[in-house]
Amino acid sequence: MFVNSVVGFTSVSAAVAAVTAIAVIGYVFNDIDRFYHDALVELNEFKIEANTAWDKIIHSLHEQNQREVRSTNGHVLLKRRRKQSGSGSSCACAAQPNDCPPGPPGPS
Repeated sequence: MFVNSVVGFTSVSAAVAAVTAIAVIGYVFNDIDRFYHDALVELNEFKIEANTAWDKIIHSLHEQNQREVRSTNGHVLLKRRRKQSGSGSSCACAAQPNDCPPGPPGPS
């Protein structure tokens, strides 16, 4: 009689554990699926924001280029930008003196 009680209790415990495990697996699967769909929605929103920002950048650059274009007698001239150095108009283009000591002799 005691053995039958132990076997019955063990069987019921195993069945409850199996049903609980299946329920937990279903909950975890549902949670992962919800996270996946939420991530897709947020990524689509980000994509829309990024594309909007990119379109604004391109539109701004296009407007800037349009202002730089000058038309004369049917010819299109582009306004040219010159690069300016931060140090002014001086240039240190001359060869610099080599005051380094001679190195060791190379292999012979």
